[in-house]
Amino acid sequence: MNLDPDMSPESEEFEHLLGLHTIVEYIGAEREVIAHASALEPILLEAVRVCGATYIDHRVNQFVPYGASGVVLIAESHISFHSWPEHCYMAMDLFTCNLSMDASGAVQYVADRIGAERFESRVLKRGF
Repeated sequence: MNLDPDMSPESEEFEHLLGLHTIVEYIGAEREVIAHASALEPILLEAVRVCGATYIDHRVNQFVPYGASGVVLIAESHISFHSWPEHCYMAMDLFTCNLSMDASGAVQYVADRIGAERFESRVLKRGF
C-alpha cells in the first residue's frame, strides 16, 4: 500500500499567496464505503476536525444506483469530493486560505477510512 504522497506546494511564486489547493486522487478505495453518501459524510466531517478547520455547513448527494458527491464549507474555504465506486476511485479537493492548516492529515485520514490502496496528491498555490 503506497500512502506517501508529495504534499509540498508546487513552485509558483506569488506576491500574494492567498491559499493552498490540495487535489487528491484516491485509487483502489473500498467500493462499499465510497458507494454511499451515508458512509462518506461522517468521514468528511471528521476530516474537517483532523485538519483543524472551522466547520460551517455541508451538503452530500447520493446518486442512484451508487456514488456520491459532497461539499463541506469551512471558514477557511471548502472540502469537496466525488466518488466512482464502479472504479474504486474517489476524488477530493481541499482548498484553504489558512496556510498553516494540516491538509495532509485530512488527506491521510480519508485514505485510511475509505481503504484506499494508494493516493496521489498535489498542492497548488493560489493567489497572484
